[in-house]
Amino acid sequence: MPAVLEEVPINDSPLVLGVPGHYYSFFGGPLFLGIHDDKLREHYEKIKIPLNILRDDEKRRNLAELLSSLNPKPGLFSGESDLEELFPLILEQKHLYQIWKQKVNGKERSFYVPQKAFKTLLTNYVLPFVKAVPAHPSCHGGEKGWTVKKSLESHLPVVSSLTFDMSAAYHQATMNYVFEFFYDSLEGRCKTEEQRRDAAVFLSAVCTIRKDYDERREECFEASLPEGSAVSSAVFNRMLLPIDEEFSRFAEKKGIKYSRWIDDFVFTSPKKRKFNHFEYVMRKAQESFTLAPRKVFFTYEGVSYLLGHKIAYNEIEKISREEFEKQRGEPYTGGMLSDTHPWDCMYEGYEEPTCDGNDIPF
Repeated sequence: MPAVLEEVPINDSPLVLGVPGHYYSFFGGPLFLGIHDDKLREHYEKIKIPLNILRDDEKRRNLAELLSSLNPKPGLFSGESDLEELFPLILEQKHLYQIWKQKVNGKERSFYVPQKAFKTLLTNYVLPFVKAVPAHPSCHGGEKGWTVKKSLESHLPVVSSLTFDMSAAYHQATMNYVFEFFYDSLEGRCKTEEQRRDAAVFLSAVCTIRKDYDERREECFEASLPEGSAVSSAVFNRMLLPIDEEFSRFAEKKGIKYSRWIDDFVFTSPKKRKFNHFEYVMRKAQESFTLAPRKVFFTYEGVSYLLGHKIAYNEIEKISREEFEKQRGEPYTGGMLSDTHPWDCMYEGYEEPTCDGNDIPF
């Protein structure tokens, strides 16, 4: 099916806040901190439209100075051949992204491609700023120096394995969480608190798009990271830093290996492991975000099928999608969340939890 091109309106509607909090709150449960919601709401009410920041000469200069700090090229928002077209484009509220709809593996997917001038801003200024924040060492997808095969080689040898995916991962990374990431990343880099909030609001606005709009309510459903923008994977990877840290700590204690390829989580063991050895991460994942129910696969012993590859202990083989889908079998559905807690002794000096429900103390 040929790609179908549409235009996407810029993110110029009032923000609808979801679950408030520091970007760690993207993962729910014990990681929920809730510290920046009021800052975002108050600042957003002042400026109404995030890109209006560019209408103010002083705010625009402050923003240009900040974004140019990692890429000191002259003429941000003016004077540079591509970027000089961007400023009027934004002020006139023209389309900054184009959407390409195309069938991929039998499903229609939408890819959001930045317009030329807008792509220059994202690639030359926003992306270096994002990547100045390090991703976790266990995060491989989209990061420099990593390929799928190299990522899987870091797991060898493999006897048991567990893999699961987030459902509509970028859609879960909504603007308020993106704001939290940028706001925290800007600590100590701005002269005033207002400049810090201006920059965080602007960056979160240009990195997200609105998927739906309710005209009757005159309200925008939360904007989120678009699939197709080079900035999205970099922001997404760094937003998942807290969960990468928790899963890596768990893996080290249990003698297993962990890696993440964007929204694909991979756990492996060099010896036979029952599912309950991995149950902690499944519980934590379900508390933290929505999983794709038919993308959970567990191998107790033998050949594992991970990220389009066949792994037999110490051997990795790239296989066709058809063979991969056929050979890896049915998704794992049994005993995902039992009433027992096999992870109770994962840390030395473990004490019985005093919290209620499914909260797991760290």
